[in-house]
Amino acid sequence: MATPAGAVRRLRIIAARVIGRGRANAARGADAFDAFMSSALFDRSIAEAKAHAAGVPYAKLKAWYWSMPPRLRPSFSHLFDPAYYAARYPDIAAAGVDGQMHFFQHGFHEARSPHPLIDGSYLAQLRPDLFNPRADVAALLQVASNDTIPTSPYIDLDHYRAQSERARAGGGVFFDIVVHDGAVRHSINPLIDLAAYRSRYPDVPQGSYQSLVHFITTGDPQARRASLLFDSEWYANAYPEIGAAGFAPATGA
Repeated sequence: MATPAGAVRRLRIIAARVIGRGRANAARGADAFDAFMSSALFDRSIAEAKAHAAGVPYAKLKAWYWSMPPRLRPSFSHLFDPAYYAARYPDIAAAGVDGQMHFFQHGFHEARSPHPLIDGSYLAQLRPDLFNPRADVAALLQVASNDTIPTSPYIDLDHYRAQSERARAGGGVFFDIVVHDGAVRHSINPLIDLAAYRSRYPDVPQGSYQSLVHFITTGDPQARRASLLFDSEWYANAYPEIGAAGFAPATGA
């Protein structure tokens, strides 16, 4: 039978191991964040603005970030939407894993989708080299910036650029949609009319960008109609193989 002194020693050893593991995990997280800050995914201007809004010195950015629960940690990249990533991959959110670090370290190479307008599976079909184990996330930023291919099947690059002088001037259709004023000022696809979509379905958010995200994440998978030019429900019934393959109607049109 163990003596009280022996039991105390064992408890101290166990506690030291637990604390040690916690410190090791924190160190790994800090290392990941340092690497993230040096990557093309990280946008310092976004980080500075969010830290300033929270009254946090930029020098304390890392500590501030890790002090928050994962679901409250802000994105420091235009390419990453934390709420979307958590909803798209609930297993990651349920495990309490930091979504931004997960995408940076693992999700990118697994062709996961970090944003409603960046479809990893779609891009992997067009550019499988983007997501190989040796690929750098800078390649994703380049694709989003130079418009060699659309970042989503919902984006018609020529259709959008024909309407947007700013997009034609360079910088990328993706950035023109998501960065400027939080508003979708031009049609991204001739088959998608966001004003008509909002009018037809009263549960759709009224903001232009919010309604676009709703269509991509909810409306199209439910075969809701996005315009007079495209009847999603008819299309889904006429081509059931599209849905069986896991594609929403407007992505297969």
